[in-house]
Amino acid sequence: MTTTAPRKRMSDRAEKATRLSVASILCAIPGFAALITETEWLGYLSMGILLSAVLAGPVIERIRHRAD
Repeated sequence: MTTTAPRKRMSDRAEKATRLSVASILCAIPGFAALITETEWLGYLSMGILLSAVLAGPVIERIRHRAD
């Protein structure tokens, strides 16, 4: 039986960069589709994805620091 070393926790900056990068990639798809098809609700969906990623930051930080 092997024991693996515990993973080092991601830094605050790395977590934020990862969260916003993934959110940007996810919101780019409906955003470009909204531009091409001129569909308003797809634009709102795209902005909602990005806004939820930004607003999730403080919640994630509280959870992470409470676990320490």
